[in-house]
Amino acid sequence: MVQKAADLLGGLDIVFSNAGICRFTSFMEVDDENWHRHMDTNLNGGFYVTQTAAKIMIGAGKGGRILFTTSVSAFRSNATQTHYSATKGGLHILALGMAIELGKHGITVNCIAPGWMHTDINDAQSRDDAAVKPWIASHVSIGRLGRPNDLKGAVLFLCSKEAEYVNGATVHVDGGWSAQL
Repeated sequence: MVQKAADLLGGLDIVFSNAGICRFTSFMEVDDENWHRHMDTNLNGGFYVTQTAAKIMIGAGKGGRILFTTSVSAFRSNATQTHYSATKGGLHILALGMAIELGKHGITVNCIAPGWMHTDINDAQSRDDAAVKPWIASHVSIGRLGRPNDLKGAVLFLCSKEAEYVNGATVHVDGGWSAQL
């Protein structure tokens, strides 16, 4: 898929690895299928897509931008996301290692770490006002759940020429959640 995109577009300048799933499941209930599905989608998918893209970018000799969607869950977890958090933490560390290795080729590798964004993954939980409103009041200084559009500014910046010296960074887009202890 990555090679086909490069062929159709005449090369690659930016690759944004954004695939992700989260089946809310307690740690003791995560079975092999659930574990492997999360690893394959969230971590392995990001690895293979970006490794192929990096090879294409290096071959072209023009640098590029690689961006991952991790999560604030890369840095903290909860009782129903242990498996998800492990994959997002893995992406974070993958991006750091890639930034070190690929920087000399003019390729920057960065992450955005969204907080609770109301998306298809968590639509039912996001609509549960009885649970969401108290959580927002105690965790999110902005006072609302995030929306996918809230990520746009960070993505555009990290993929821009203006960010050519930003490498190995993670931008938290979480309404202030990760600022709390």
